[in-house]
Amino acid sequence: MHKSAVDNVLKKTKHKKLWSLKLGLGRDCPAILDNDFRFYDDFPTNPAEWLHPIYMACTECHLYLGNMEEDYADVLDGMCLKCFMEMTEQRDD
Repeated sequence: MHKSAVDNVLKKTKHKKLWSLKLGLGRDCPAILDNDFRFYDDFPTNPAEWLHPIYMACTECHLYLGNMEEDYADVLDGMCLKCFMEMTEQRDD
């Protein structure tokens, strides 16, 4: 499931290299360069300013998944916990 999310984003961008990005205290996530980024020989540009993280989306509500939901995406069939609980008719008491 994680590979398909990355493959979908790579189809839409002209920069095909994956980067690693750390946001705050979270773990590293895959990222891509913005399409407007250009490498210049005479001007050193920091590519980190142009990175966009790749997030996995819920297959039902299309909101982005959290770390725990990404870890168990294969078990939850790519759904967030809320959608999975609604589909399996579980109550949050």
